[in-house]
Amino acid sequence: MEMPPRREDVLLEAQRRFLPPDLYKAMQKLLITSCVDVLAIKPAGLMLPGMKEALGDVKSKRGVILGNRSHHPAKGTDWPIGGREIYGHHPDVTAFTKTLQETGLEIKYGHFVAIGSTLFINGESRHTLNTVIAAEIVGGQLLQSKDYNHYRFITERGQLDSLHPYPSSLLKMSGIFGGKPKPGIVVFDERYDVFKELF
Repeated sequence: MEMPPRREDVLLEAQRRFLPPDLYKAMQKLLITSCVDVLAIKPAGLMLPGMKEALGDVKSKRGVILGNRSHHPAKGTDWPIGGREIYGHHPDVTAFTKTLQETGLEIKYGHFVAIGSTLFINGESRHTLNTVIAAEIVGGQLLQSKDYNHYRFITERGQLDSLHPYPSSLLKMSGIFGGKPKPGIVVFDERYDVFKELF
């Protein structure tokens, strides 16, 4: 397992040049994008700057922070933190980098959860193959992000049925809210409104 990059290196990397937007959008219609999704776990007793404003008084509670996406795909949906894999970085390092860039939080790798395949057609056509991990929040501060309208704090299994099937299934498979982790493959295809789990 690689060591996570230094915080200052991550923030500097956020300023890297990306492909021109028009070229990247054209590529997304032809290629599968490799991404990392992070189930970011806040331990009970941890309260970092920005958490009270975004989540309420949750110091004594353990749970997972999801972001309500501000753009397509899955716009307006509570979703795991994460994004495109970074060339040359393995999934655990990309997870650290993306979580810090998008939320200001620092994480420690926990365990592998699943491989997710998501295909969206509403808003922007996009097919992603996602490495999903559970990771514990260990530092930083929770920032309001351009990537999310707001955050949602999930603390118990009873809340999972109110979520989109993709994050709901990942959280059930993760073992975070009871039971042993049950790794597998999660498929969501918006063309046919198809959702399934493969073990």
